[in-house]
Amino acid sequence: MPRSSLRALAAVVAALLASPAGAAAGAPPRIPNEQACRYLADYALVARALAEERTLSTTLADSILNRIYIVNHPVITDVEGRIRLIARGDKRTAQEFSLAFLKECVGRDGDVTGFLGVSL
Repeated sequence: MPRSSLRALAAVVAALLASPAGAAAGAPPRIPNEQACRYLADYALVARALAEERTLSTTLADSILNRIYIVNHPVITDVEGRIRLIARGDKRTAQEFSLAFLKECVGRDGDVTGFLGVSL
């Protein structure tokens, strides 16, 4: 992995770990910042593109995603899993799927419950 990618990934992880836990009691966790939204939008693009490959097993697709995307944060890991599930049944192109996620994530300050269909 190139150094610039590692630095960007380290910045995302640092931002995730430093995100305040001060959300109101009972409020769903949010994606902490725009950089994390963009990371997950990239994840959504790749997940949907892999889902479009009808001859590719879900096991292999999951394995590919797990090798590429390695952020270990509970909220991000949860969102990644939900994105994978939604991507498999979605009919939009990978780009449309990714942009819809990004628009909601950035436009709603990290609240992606509408896109995911559930609270985190």
